[in-house]
Amino acid sequence: MYLRSGSLRGAADRMHLHHSSVAHRLPKLSQHLWFTVDAIENRPRATSMMMVIDSSKTTQR
Repeated sequence: MYLRSGSLRGAADRMHLHHSSVAHRLPKLSQHLWFTVDAIENRPRATSMMMVIDSSKTTQR
């Protein structure tokens, strides 16, 4: 959601959460992925990971 919306508030609105909750979860996600997902230099990497996950969901149907 964060990458698609481009902002914490946009992601929070889509997930029906407060923006501070999304801000709190981003470092946890970054720790699990071993790179900072909200850094501009890592956006292509995070976007491509999201595309792979989305395509695997489509092929499972």
